[in-house]
Amino acid sequence: MSKKSYNTGSKPILPNDKRSPQNVKSRSVDLKQSIIDKPVFLAILILALTFVTFLPSLKNGFISTWDDSAYILNNRYVQNLTPNTLKEIFTTPVASSYVPLPILTFALEYKVFGLNPTIFHLSSILLHLLCTLLVFQLLRMLKLNVLYAAVGALLFGIHPMHVESVAWIAEMKDLLCTLFCLISIVLYIKYIGAQKNKLVFFLLSLFLFILALFSKIAAVTLPLSLLLIDYYLERPFKSKVLVEKVPYFLISLLFGLAEIVMLQRQGALKVTEITSITDQVFLGFYALSSYIIKFVVPFQLSAIYPWVSAPGHALPVLYYISPLFILLLGFLIYLTLKKNRAVLFGSMFFLVNIILMFQAQILTQGIGFLADRFSYMPYLGICFIVGWSCERIALNKKELNKIIVGGVLFIILLFTVISFNRNKVWENDFTLWNDVIEKYPDNIYKSYANRGIAYSSLEQWNNAITDFTRVIDMDPKYDWGYIDRGVAYQHTGQWGKSVDDFSTAIEINKEAFDAYAGRAVTYGVLGQYDKALADFSETIKIDPKYSKGYSNRGLTYANLGYLDMAISDYTKAIELDPQFKDAWSNRSIAYGKLSQWDNAISDGLKAIHFDQNNAGLYDKIGYFYLARGDLDQSESEFRKSINIESNKFDPYLGLALVSYTKGKKAEAKNYLEKAKNFESRLNHGMAGIFELENMGYFKPSNIKGTLEKLLKEAN
Repeated sequence: MSKKSYNTGSKPILPNDKRSPQNVKSRSVDLKQSIIDKPVFLAILILALTFVTFLPSLKNGFISTWDDSAYILNNRYVQNLTPNTLKEIFTTPVASSYVPLPILTFALEYKVFGLNPTIFHLSSILLHLLCTLLVFQLLRMLKLNVLYAAVGALLFGIHPMHVESVAWIAEMKDLLCTLFCLISIVLYIKYIGAQKNKLVFFLLSLFLFILALFSKIAAVTLPLSLLLIDYYLERPFKSKVLVEKVPYFLISLLFGLAEIVMLQRQGALKVTEITSITDQVFLGFYALSSYIIKFVVPFQLSAIYPWVSAPGHALPVLYYISPLFILLLGFLIYLTLKKNRAVLFGSMFFLVNIILMFQAQILTQGIGFLADRFSYMPYLGICFIVGWSCERIALNKKELNKIIVGGVLFIILLFTVISFNRNKVWENDFTLWNDVIEKYPDNIYKSYANRGIAYSSLEQWNNAITDFTRVIDMDPKYDWGYIDRGVAYQHTGQWGKSVDDFSTAIEINKEAFDAYAGRAVTYGVLGQYDKALADFSETIKIDPKYSKGYSNRGLTYANLGYLDMAISDYTKAIELDPQFKDAWSNRSIAYGKLSQWDNAISDGLKAIHFDQNNAGLYDKIGYFYLARGDLDQSESEFRKSINIESNKFDPYLGLALVSYTKGKKAEAKNYLEKAKNFESRLNHGMAGIFELENMGYFKPSNIKGTLEKLLKEAN
């Protein structure tokens, strides 16, 4: 086939060509100059419609049962941004993903606005608007008439498959990655056509590519996208075209290898062999077919789609016939090559940007082999095909113009309504998982597991137990179903059932340290400290860097009276996690029991540094100051506690002791009466104190004489 047969004109059109869309009217459609042809007006219209479409997400919260927890809510890098944590952000994967720029963005948002979900959602919407605007610009640079570039960009902006990437806060990584990729591509096209400053455009494109990789590893496919740009713009296929891609490919390789190493160190990179290679191929074709179909008919959208493969069982028939669908599309695309390159370009852009994402999930048996978020950048290719096709039909089949206009308006209205309502599904954990359960009630145990965790966070333990039982019924080999239900049984006082569930989880997975830790806690409550020690030691054996394992074992040693061993374990926990507030607090108490007041106070102050609104920490340190004889400082700490939480007996009892020691007996009696209002056991004198101590309340031994005198005189 001759080169001429590919061209829509006599020569390729480059960005700075005098015939390009930026400098002249499109040569493909003779449109009247009107307001709808103005790029600025169209850009405003696109942004306005897209913003309205995603407006409901501003009322949404965090999805605490999914990645929002690991990325933001429980991420110490986000909630304590320092030079040291900044270094860790760029060297540590989060939730099995290397995404330092999104984590840094979350940290900056948290530092300024705190955990305000509206701000996080607004940031995502603004990023999506920027991406949509860049798509509009890019489609124009790819020779689409401004009106049809607007059609493609608007489809990108309002498409229902893109809701997941925008409405789910944790998926800001998609938005940042795509934003930097799009800017990199725009700069690359400018580099191709530039007469001056070519090196500047090239280096800027390369720099934006690096930022995209720091946002999400999916950007590694960008060099292939640039080669497709070369093909579409009909650049002569010379060595220069390949040589200039070498830096891109080398950087892709470097980031890819670095991520593999980091994930291997965390044990997060495990390729399983549950699914045969043959089934993996059919799963891939089915996923690819689904993405194409869902672009046209975005129905039955879900946060999770069923994973259908099971050893020894055949896949559904649709999976086996999906290759035929792809082959048919491939044949139709081949037929278009006789007239143009546009359809092949758009199709290949879609393919190279999506295949890496779902294939990686298939190889690792991930629940996301099919996920709406994977379509975010790839759908640009199909949006281009739609815009280009509308332009071709308008040019060659003018009698169909009204049908095209009506069809486009109908699709825009339909997609806007679907996306608007889909945003509401992401309002909270319950709306999200109820939606999945409604669509796939018998297929996805993870939806019940996540809803059960949401119930647990609200202390609705019976509802949680019901959901976790459903999880176990659906997959009896899922160890976390038993672990989560075991925790729920703990909170409902069903200790025997709790032990049974944790033990079953351990039988399923000998390295389930959460099961050992949960069972150890139950044994501790039951007073079976030797068994608790054995289980906590097992958690440490499985994961020597498990700081909570050392802290919990230390607590068990303390209950047995082995304070030196307890302090040793608390110290190890602090070494592993210097911001572990509970370890500092527990070691403070252990030092207090040894009458080492200075150490107890020092550790107590450290615990307060990490949790300044915890009234109980001020109570403990107040008693340590009292035991050391520092009455004024003791009084100050008790008053701080009352300012935070005024309905507890501890600080009032402490103030009563301070006043009594100072000889202010009337004042001491008043404080004691306030304490009794919140704790009736104080009416029973020291017997009540001993009962409280058996429940875990600690009072320094050298103040008990004063406490006994105070209670006797008051009673």
